[in-house]
Formats: sequence, structure tokens, C-alpha cells
Amino acid sequence: MRLLPEALEKGKSGIILYFGQPNCAYCKAIMGENLSKPYLVEYVRRHFDVIGMKVFSNEDLTDTDGRATTVKEFTEREKVLFTPALLFYGKDRRRALKLRGSYPAYKMMT
Repeated sequence: MRLLPEALEKGKSGIILYFGQPNCAYCKAIMGENLSKPYLVEYVRRHFDVIGMKVFSNEDLTDTDGRATTVKEFTEREKVLFTPALLFYGKDRRRALKLRGSYPAYKMMT
């Protein structure tokens, strides 16, 4: 993903890909309850660039290996079966963590 090198150049730990969908109650919970907490927003912004995507989108995407794909194909390959899903990518361009569903804010910082 072209955005990963940019995040690393800015001194961040990596990127977070956020996958959601309209009318998803858990997506609304994670956005409304967790990402409304100033300490969590500050922590995430300091350490990561966050890219939001609709899970079933046909938008073009370049993956971490430089391959052209679509968001939908990428989510299928990465087994993003539920929303919300957060995929964390770090310096080695590999997925470091996958969170599915809604978590309490404190769990997002551990």
C-alpha cells in the first residue's frame, strides 16, 4: 500500500485499515464509543495513519505487495468476514494484527 511508506516516513508505526459498512451496529459502536474518546484518537493519530473502506467496495486498491486489486477482493483474501474490522500493518509490510468486531477502547491500545 502506497500509504504505508508515507506513514513510516512520518515516523508512525504503520497504518490501520478500517473496514465497515453502512447500517452496521458494531461499526457505529466502535466509531461512536471508542473513537470519540480523545485519548484514543490522539494515540491512534500519533502512531498510525488510518484508512477507512467499505468492505464490499469495488474501488481499486494496491496491496502491500504492490498488486492491483479491489477492496472487495482484498477483504476476501484477508478473510475480513465481519465488520468492523481493523487490520494493522507495520514496517515489514505484513499484517501485524486483525481486530474484528467492537472492542472496549482500552483494548484498542494494548
